[in-house]
Amino acid sequence: MSEAPAIPDEKAITIYGGQLEECQSRARVFAEEGVVTEIAFDEAATQQIGGAFPVFVLRAHADDQELIREIMEDIWQEALELNGLADDAPVVDLTADTVICPGCQTEISELTEDGECPECFLFLGFPPEEDEEIVEDDL
Repeated sequence: MSEAPAIPDEKAITIYGGQLEECQSRARVFAEEGVVTEIAFDEAATQQIGGAFPVFVLRAHADDQELIREIMEDIWQEALELNGLADDAPVVDLTADTVICPGCQTEISELTEDGECPECFLFLGFPPEEDEEIVEDDL
């Protein structure tokens, strides 16, 4: 007889995707704050990267979404302060040829079409569109 999941699928939200150790580390942080999480294997994401390594997701109950956001914001602010960055300073220059993901430290040359790091799926945003040159025909 199989155990029922701690978080029903219809109430689960994904709060992180990556390698198992990273999911476990983040799960400990949330557990310290009283947030119940579970780690699940993400077969689709694993296949998307060609099976280079297994991808896992950290899931939590949707009712905890606000608390999770607050915890993640606090962690982010602490990281900014530790690195001497103001909270309004740009952390990632999306116009650069390569970008270092602040979430997993991977050097990436192209974001996913959803504006995410292809390694850890952290949303980084979209680079500004390049100004299109308007060429006028000489008459």
